[in-house]
Amino acid sequence: MLDQKKLIVSHAPFWHNGSRVTNRSYHTILAAAPALIAGLYYYGIPVLAVVCLSVASAMLWELAINYATKKPATIGDGNAAVIGLLFAMLMPATMPWWAVITGTLIAVVIGKQIFGGIGANPFNPAALAVAILMVSWQDLFDFDGMLINYDFGFAAVYPLAMVKSFGTESLKSIQLGDLLMGRQIGGLGATFGLGLIAGGC
Repeated sequence: MLDQKKLIVSHAPFWHNGSRVTNRSYHTILAAAPALIAGLYYYGIPVLAVVCLSVASAMLWELAINYATKKPATIGDGNAAVIGLLFAMLMPATMPWWAVITGTLIAVVIGKQIFGGIGANPFNPAALAVAILMVSWQDLFDFDGMLINYDFGFAAVYPLAMVKSFGTESLKSIQLGDLLMGRQIGGLGATFGLGLIAGGC
C-alpha cells in the first residue's frame, strides 16, 4: 500500500517571521517621520493640529467600535494610529477639524472595522476615506485654494492640478529635484519624496 502524505490546503500567509502588528505599526509611524518633519517645516504649526487630531480621533473611533461590538480594545496595537497618521499625511495643512474627524470615522469604522478588521479590508482605510471625502467635499482637496495664504519661497504648484489645467507639457517646468525635496504643494506628508524614500529604507 502506498504511503501518501496529506497535503494541507490553507490560505496565506504560509510562513510567519514572528513580527507582530504592534511592531509593524510603530515601524510605519517611525518611517513616516521624515516626511512629517518636512511637512512641519513647509506648512508650520497647523500640521501638528491636523496630525494630532487625526491620530487621536482614529484611536477614539477604534475604541468606540470595540466598545459597541463588545470586543477587546485594540488601540494598543497601533493600527488605528497608523490609519490616522496616513490619513493626515494626505490632507492639506488647513483641513477643517470636522473634515478630519469625519475622515477618520470613515477610515476606521467603514474602511477597517466593517470589513472585519486588520487583514480583512479590501481597500486601504486611509485611501478609502480620502476618496469618499473627495467625492463629498471636493473643494477641501483644492490644494491651490487651501494653501493660498502660504509663502513657500518657491513656485508652489500642485502637479496634478497643473496637468489638468495645462496638459502634460506643463510638467517640463517641474524639476525632479523639486519633487524629491518637497518643493510642491499637496498633502502635508505626501510631497517630500526623499523623506518617504528614506523612511521606507
